[in-house]
Amino acid sequence: MRALYVFSGKRRNVFQGVSSVDYPDTQFYGMNHLKDFGVDAEYKEFEDSSMGNFFAPYLGFRVKHSLMYFYARKYDVVFGISIIYMLIWKKIIPTKTKFIIFNSVFVRMLNVYASTSWQFKVLVWILKDADGIVFLSQADMKKVADSIPSIADKLYFVHMGVDAQYLKPTYDERMNFFLSVGRDNARDYKTLVDVARKMPDEEFHFVCLPRNIEDIEDMPANIRIHINIPRENLDNLYRQAKALLLITHNDSYTDGSDSSGPTVLLEAMAVGLPIIASKKAYIGDYGSHNVDMCLVDFYDSDAIVRSIRIISDPVKRRSIAEHARLKVDTICNTQEMAHGLSDVFKKVCAK
Repeated sequence: MRALYVFSGKRRNVFQGVSSVDYPDTQFYGMNHLKDFGVDAEYKEFEDSSMGNFFAPYLGFRVKHSLMYFYARKYDVVFGISIIYMLIWKKIIPTKTKFIIFNSVFVRMLNVYASTSWQFKVLVWILKDADGIVFLSQADMKKVADSIPSIADKLYFVHMGVDAQYLKPTYDERMNFFLSVGRDNARDYKTLVDVARKMPDEEFHFVCLPRNIEDIEDMPANIRIHINIPRENLDNLYRQAKALLLITHNDSYTDGSDSSGPTVLLEAMAVGLPIIASKKAYIGDYGSHNVDMCLVDFYDSDAIVRSIRIISDPVKRRSIAEHARLKVDTICNTQEMAHGLSDVFKKVCAK
């Protein structure tokens, strides 16, 4: 079986060196491990197609991904977030190639579009030509199945995976600061700032974009902001921090991605960094409260403060971190993600 990965962002020339040695393979979503499960997978960009080099400077993101349809038809399976832009061509020019969408925004779109709106109807019309949709959350998958029953048999759940070989756990000798990482619009930095104000003797580090904090006035002095830092610097923060604060808006929030933060969540789990996280619906697929992480209600800064005090106990912190790492070793790594995706690819091709 031949599979083509089409990423929304560029991967070529982004990483230098050897995968899992010089950089984590997390962002390849299991592609480099699919060969172990009988799938010959590779990725291409629009510039790799016969028309790419000439037209690329003149075309927008969506048009480029749409035109990749003509290049993709020589594969058995095409997989990626932006596959949806290819599906209109499939209505006009049939193909045996299977198109599988890696979901990131459908639940948010359902929250925005009423079932009677024309946008919703267009979305359903397009999705009927998808051969499969992969979700990182069973809760997200169920919501889409309930909202669009006609595609329920095309929906699949696969655990997100991180590079367990590159991300080694460190349980001891951590520094005394709390870390929050995330550029998605669904992150809730305002509540974290409230936490920092309530704990002036503690230090907080935010790895984010300017847009994440632009509406926050009077930033407390105990918060340090990191903008667009290199991967090496992020790895150092993961290894040094006392705990990760993955605080997000609630599940009905209509901006950002569906499951805000799974990559950061799993990277923290992999490196032995204890986690305090908002009770997003997807979280239950990756850990349990008071076992693998501490979960708090949305917008509740007092609950976060209490959890910080609980997780400051070294025995409790070590227990949570070790349980979380076990999840990464057994379920939530890129090898297991490739295994899950290979099963989906084979099921879709067998239909």
